[in-house]
Amino acid sequence: MARHPLSRSRRARDRLSDPVSGPKPIAAAVCFRRREHNLQFRLVRTRDGERWTFPKGPLRLDETLAQAAAREAAEKAGVIGVVAEQPLTEYRHARRADDLAAAFLLAVQSAAPSDGGGYNATWFDPTTTRAKLAEGRDPGQARELQRVIEVAEHELQGDRRSAGRS
Repeated sequence: MARHPLSRSRRARDRLSDPVSGPKPIAAAVCFRRREHNLQFRLVRTRDGERWTFPKGPLRLDETLAQAAAREAAEKAGVIGVVAEQPLTEYRHARRADDLAAAFLLAVQSAAPSDGGGYNATWFDPTTTRAKLAEGRDPGQARELQRVIEVAEHELQGDRRSAGRS
């Protein structure tokens, strides 16, 4: 069967418009709230529904990492809030080890009861959050995601101490 004369050039154009080499910027939202002085984090299920993770995704045109983190939180976790201007930390993406996800704290101001997008967004205390992030992952990736929660807890405890001094 003969190929369409444009099929080859379309494939080449597609390769050029979506470069494979080099890391791709990914933004993640570490969504948190305090309930009766208890810290909670909001996680979502991965696309395949097998693991828990932070809402995350690639940047869109003319979008900063912080804006992308806020958008991903709204789309996947059903939350709106104040996102930090600078990333809290970075972590390696599970499926694309060359890609780093910039993790941004997002103080949740409002949340839908459920996200409706199939991501099963759920609140967890810090200990359960670390356990959920480890489920179904190899130990190295589990530690990487758990480290994000540890850094977030440390940062948020520091905010609380300095707020108490005011």
